[in-house]
Amino acid sequence: MWATSFGLGTCVGATVGGVLVESLGFRAAAAAFFALYVVVIAADAAFACLNGCCSHDERRRGRRRRADDSSDEEEGRLLKPAD
Repeated sequence: MWATSFGLGTCVGATVGGVLVESLGFRAAAAAFFALYVVVIAADAAFACLNGCCSHDERRRGRRRRADDSSDEEEGRLLKPAD
């Protein structure tokens, strides 16, 4: 999947970039790509914040739940060698 995406991006990116530079000129194409980079970085940051880095409450609840779970103690008893 990664190799396919990378190869497709290499081909399509060069083609679209060439068409933009030829039709808009270098300065306008550079500004358009910069705006695209800013939008992608903002979308990545929003996705990361909503799905991971800012959800500290869920992680704390998960730790608390695991600490209160008695199945960990039972597993520990099962793994201890018999006397």
